[in-house]
Amino acid sequence: MGKVLKIFTLGNVDNYFDEAQKNITKRLSSELSKIHNVRYDNAKRNVFNMSFWKNLNKFKPDIIHVFLRPTTFVLLYANIFKLFSWKSKIVISAFQPPLIIWGLDSLISYIQPDLFVTITNKLANHFEKFKCKVRVLPCGVDIHKFQPITDELRNQLRKKYGLPLDKFIVLHVGHSTKGRNLPLLKNISKNDNIQVVFVSSKSFNIENSLIEELLNSGCHVITDYLENIQEIYQLSDCYVFPTINESNSIGLPLSVLEAMACNIPIITTKFGALPELFGEDDSFLFFNGTDEDLCAKIKIIMKSASKINNRDKVLEFDWQNVTRKLEGIYLHLLSGQMK
Repeated sequence: MGKVLKIFTLGNVDNYFDEAQKNITKRLSSELSKIHNVRYDNAKRNVFNMSFWKNLNKFKPDIIHVFLRPTTFVLLYANIFKLFSWKSKIVISAFQPPLIIWGLDSLISYIQPDLFVTITNKLANHFEKFKCKVRVLPCGVDIHKFQPITDELRNQLRKKYGLPLDKFIVLHVGHSTKGRNLPLLKNISKNDNIQVVFVSSKSFNIENSLIEELLNSGCHVITDYLENIQEIYQLSDCYVFPTINESNSIGLPLSVLEAMACNIPIITTKFGALPELFGEDDSFLFFNGTDEDLCAKIKIIMKSASKINNRDKVLEFDWQNVTRKLEGIYLHLLSGQMK
């Protein structure tokens, strides 16, 4: 067994684990705690709590890992850690492009942490422009929770959720914001042979007008928190990820990995790390973000008789593998040899 590290992880986690950043924070903290001394706290809730800072100083962590989008506030926040725990190495996971007020991107050069861990090569290149230390680490997926099922079980799940047995079910899971290009789902519903299912996250404000539009178009919308979200993937025939704007999802959409682990076909825009990690084949198709192209790609999937092999593509992203890679990054950083 190697060195046991003291790791302090911080994120924004509440009772609903239906958002990628929360799930990543929770799962990595849990996996790391199997070997290392890990303490977790809610960064936003405790930033003005003096006992939080005293406990942090008393713990004397080797690593302080912040799982929050790099904004001006978060970068300043991370620098305060250096005052209270100056021997600790500060790591920020950047799942999305930084949000720096006043457009002062160069601010990153002066208040950067010891390391950025990004989720895409494109994000890594952005931080490298400012001479930041950066490593790329894709997020993981629970390949035991998210797995394929038999046709018989699929029909049972459709009955459980009141969904038709005889229709081609197209699924999307995520935030109910138009910035995710969700109006595209309305046109798919015009096909009588297709049932669109949209599961909305409760972690962000729900856009009721969008929900109403989707319902009126015939989409089946679920706004309740689902503990067993894997069942919705498992009963579906295809997963669609229509988002284009990088600010509306993490760079490697967790929902796409979860759908792939359930071995259902994927139709997605060339978003973030997806084209970096996955090539196009009969069960993994890219589309250009338009209604016409999406409908055309769905028809291809519906007619395809090819074997689906999406699950095999994500086995390497099992959380244990990702955690081991993160441990290696920590140790390399602590060694002082990271460039």
